[in-house]
Amino acid sequence: MRNSTAFDVTAAGIRVLLMLVILAGGAAAGTVYEWLDADGVRRFSNTPPPDGATVIRKTDETPYDEAADAARQERDAALMEEIRARDAARQAAEEAAARKKAAERAAAQEKERQAAKDQRIRDLEKENQQLKDESERRVIYLPQPGRPVQLPSGVSRP
Repeated sequence: MRNSTAFDVTAAGIRVLLMLVILAGGAAAGTVYEWLDADGVRRFSNTPPPDGATVIRKTDETPYDEAADAARQERDAALMEEIRARDAARQAAEEAAARKKAAERAAAQEKERQAAKDQRIRDLEKENQQLKDESERRVIYLPQPGRPVQLPSGVSRP
């Protein structure tokens, strides 16, 4: 009588081995066909379509090239770095433009404040001059005993 466990392991091993052979054989096939069958259904296969089928596309497999893949990955990394650098430069330019705009706004506001101060100073100087002129007209000239009052020219007696 046979050991059923040994048989199961052997049968499982054979199944795994067969699957690996089938998968390896399919991967090595190399050409993929896209075609329409007689009912108009789109099919994909690694075997040529039957006679009378409309072949849409035949794609030959490109074998894996480790060196080419490494070079592609290096190019991708370099492109990603370039994109990051461009993004950083763009962001820095936008921030600089925003700072410049804020500085221009602040300068314009300061100019307006200074103009308002200057106008206030002119207004106060004008008011001060008016008060001086008015105070000169209001000077009271007191006569000295025994002397007539002499008023400056342009000033009349009230």
